[in-house]
Amino acid sequence: MEILGVINIPGWFLTLFLFFLSLYLYSKYKLSFWSRLGVPFVKPTLLLGNITKMGNGLGEFDLEMVSKYDKLIG
Repeated sequence: MEILGVINIPGWFLTLFLFFLSLYLYSKYKLSFWSRLGVPFVKPTLLLGNITKMGNGLGEFDLEMVSKYDKLIG
């Protein structure tokens, strides 16, 4: 596939690139939910969220976040 008559890119490569770009943008949008609402939150990692920070379990993670950010946290 020729783009602007200058660059010749295979169609499968362009499809993969657009797929991963849309996956990245969708993940960034979904993970910025609390930020857009102005609620304090723990910054999540791309695609995994905060699951990497829950080494001791969900209950311990929640208690740690409540003690750090008060009662309102996203």
